[in-house]
Amino acid sequence: MVIAPNLVRWMDGERGPRSLTFSPDGKYFYVTKGDQSVSKELVSMITWMDFRLSGQRGYVKSLAFRPDNRILATGSSAIGLWDTETGENIAITDPPGEMTDLGFARSGSPLAAVTNRGVVMLWYDPPRGECVRIGDHGNDIAVTSLDHSPIERMMVTVGLDGKIKFWNVDHGTLTKEIDSEEDSLNTVVYSNDGRTIFTGGIEGKIKEWNVQTGIKLRTLGGHKDSVMNLAMFPDGTRLASGGKDLRVKVWDLDSGNELASIKVVYDDPFPLVISPDNRRILSFEQIWDAETYDRIGNTHSGLKAISPDGQLLAVGGSPSFLRIVPSFPFFKSDFEDSDHSIQYLIEKHKAKFWSKRSERL
Repeated sequence: MVIAPNLVRWMDGERGPRSLTFSPDGKYFYVTKGDQSVSKELVSMITWMDFRLSGQRGYVKSLAFRPDNRILATGSSAIGLWDTETGENIAITDPPGEMTDLGFARSGSPLAAVTNRGVVMLWYDPPRGECVRIGDHGNDIAVTSLDHSPIERMMVTVGLDGKIKFWNVDHGTLTKEIDSEEDSLNTVVYSNDGRTIFTGGIEGKIKEWNVQTGIKLRTLGGHKDSVMNLAMFPDGTRLASGGKDLRVKVWDLDSGNELASIKVVYDDPFPLVISPDNRRILSFEQIWDAETYDRIGNTHSGLKAISPDGQLLAVGGSPSFLRIVPSFPFFKSDFEDSDHSIQYLIEKHKAKFWSKRSERL
């Protein structure tokens, strides 16, 4: 039950241990120090720990968890696959171009990837097999975003050519193309029923399209500058958008009304993540309550993704910054036992996180 020292980092800035092992219950860990002595420490005494993922090449611009939470995909100039229980790199491949987006199909396979060179790829049954190029958006025209249908074996891609393309992921074939009549598109997401998609681009508008007919259904207000990211709430009732105008906006999908407009810091709309329980909005370094839209805390700066079970937070960026951290809740009501202090409950959550991982090492 020993964790390699390069997988663990002390977030308070101290130099990490030479080696480390956890007790079976996850409450204690044992470290060897420079003088060869062994120290027993309480997990609760460490302010923050995480898995550092070593071996990725290039700046990580895209992240995706497999639906079973067991694998994290990272995209830079290479696609990396990581075991989320151990932090081990289980596969890495070098497709053409820089990855701009990644996404697993709802069944877990294939993994789709798109690049700044316009390439659309599918990786069947990862980590086995290999990435297969199935099409493009034109030579050297960046594909900016993708999403998988929640109801069928289809996916959609958009790019700087302003085109919306639909693909059959079983056959790797292009099935439909829509001209958005917009110079470039930055983001796309399916509605929860899979019947429509939403796109955002340089015009600063959010547009809804019928998947079957390709007809534009409506336009939802928008931003004063480009829409850079869209995120669907898991319950399907709201949509969040992040724009270059440094606003995160939330939309009611029944009425189309704007519910909130949140002012964020520079670069903060990129990325935009909704927690699986619909209660949190995470941007570049801030966390917001998704009911009151109040800011409730800060998070690691950078690209991020939350695992489908809500337990893990992956943070991208430079290879040295790539990590998986426990996605700690922020309210006492998030815990089963609310009779103790919030600090006690967070430490309990932390011990459980590391105990689960030590069992697999």
